[in-house]
Amino acid sequence: MWLLSGLLIGIPLGAAPATRPATNPSIAAMDKQILELIAVLDSPDATVRERATLKLINIGPRVLRPLREAMLLESTPEFTARGRAILAEISNQWRYVDQQGGNVVGGFQATLESRTNTFAAGKPISLSVVFRCVGVNGHKLAETRTIDIELADAQAVFSAAQSEGRLVVKNIGDAKLPPRATPIVCNSGEPHTIDFNIGGSVNTAVWIDRELELTPGEYELHFVYYAQSKALLEEALEDLESNTLRIKVTGQNR
Repeated sequence: MWLLSGLLIGIPLGAAPATRPATNPSIAAMDKQILELIAVLDSPDATVRERATLKLINIGPRVLRPLREAMLLESTPEFTARGRAILAEISNQWRYVDQQGGNVVGGFQATLESRTNTFAAGKPISLSVVFRCVGVNGHKLAETRTIDIELADAQAVFSAAQSEGRLVVKNIGDAKLPPRATPIVCNSGEPHTIDFNIGGSVNTAVWIDRELELTPGEYELHFVYYAQSKALLEEALEDLESNTLRIKVTGQNR
């Protein structure tokens, strides 16, 4: 396990348009097919249900997120049972995939973690992005050294030219996003590529302090690695996104 320590260095940059992957027709078609298959998991026709179940299992990790989201909605016992069976079988076939992690791109998955979900206002927020090679087609990944910050509702991204990804911050309820932020520098050394074996992982520590000052309230965070946007992963058709992590910032403590 490698640990890339986060440094509290702010880069004075203004807001810039978000770096986003171009729309890919094959990805859009696959997503449409997945949603159509999920919709018939509790079809009155047993043959339709079984065919959809097998197809979703064969598609693999890309099914995890939309299926989990569908299972959060009110559903029938048949739908719930089949959904759980599909999640279990995909996890069995792709044994290194974390069901709670993000999408799988180029054989890699990113998971955003924290030891605690509660932080004091004015104090550092410590996060961790875990990159894991979950498929045989994942071999090399460019080290994450600088992370842009996107303030979701403000539709602003504070970016650096050399960044490898961005942290998306969304306010929940009455929480207010700050007007500005600066990119997070995780490693100021020379860039390098990390070699992986299947199942191998790298933990990138992300410390937020002066880069982004969050007032008391609740927030949702997720990380985006520029797999396709900046061609950081070979043959990636989209960017690599983590799960969504919800945190709470408590009263001012400075």
